[in-house]
Amino acid sequence: MAQVHEHQDSTESIDRSLDRETLGALLVRHPWAVRFLVLETALLSLAGVIPFVGASPMYYVAFGMLVSLAVLAALVAAVLALGEAIKRARRALRYRTV
Repeated sequence: MAQVHEHQDSTESIDRSLDRETLGALLVRHPWAVRFLVLETALLSLAGVIPFVGASPMYYVAFGMLVSLAVLAALVAAVLALGEAIKRARRALRYRTV
């Protein structure tokens, strides 16, 4: 009897806990996403510290620049991820054998 195996592109098998093994699997599967999260964390951390340093106009400008850079990076990453998802979906539809 022939067995039918369906290709699954879901996250059902990924454990949602943030232990070392899960983070390692994410780093291997999606290295760009992990690097993006590190960049966003660094930018937002720097922006979060600036108000505690002082209240001069230069600090307000630096805060705005860092937050704007973080938002821009998030938008670019979202567009790139959406493009990759569309490419993957089109490839899956093209090679699907029904």
